[in-house]
Amino acid sequence: MRAMLFLLALVLSLATSSIALAVSNATCDPSDCSCNRDACLCDPSDCACTGTCNPFDGVFAIMTQPAFDPCTGERTNGCRGCHIGPDASYLYFGDTQEQVESLLRFFDGGAIVSGGWDGSVIATFLRTAFMPFGGIPWNDDQLALLRAWLDSLPQ
Repeated sequence: MRAMLFLLALVLSLATSSIALAVSNATCDPSDCSCNRDACLCDPSDCACTGTCNPFDGVFAIMTQPAFDPCTGERTNGCRGCHIGPDASYLYFGDTQEQVESLLRFFDGGAIVSGGWDGSVIATFLRTAFMPFGGIPWNDDQLALLRAWLDSLPQ
């Protein structure tokens, strides 16, 4: 019930905004990666990093991009400003990777990720470009990272 109320509130709040969606032709560039996994927007296995990756690493890196590109000033495909960070204006996911992953996995009994790639709220919203609202839709490489993370979760 809480998940349905959250979705209704989210849809109503988004419907009042006049922000237009932009389309992205971005590709995953492994040269953008560094040993700071939070800066890695690609599949963590493409990075020149060592150690074991959490399947959520790449998803979190996309989600935590600044709300606006510092070079172009254009809206990004990150979740900062609306769900992540001190100025979050909708359902607050948290600030750290652990906080965000925990909320996504366990909020309202797992309502956000329940159904996995085919039926979860998060996958549906991102696949259909409903989210990020007013931002650049996630491209196929980014959606593949989301799918890999969702597939790694216990059902």
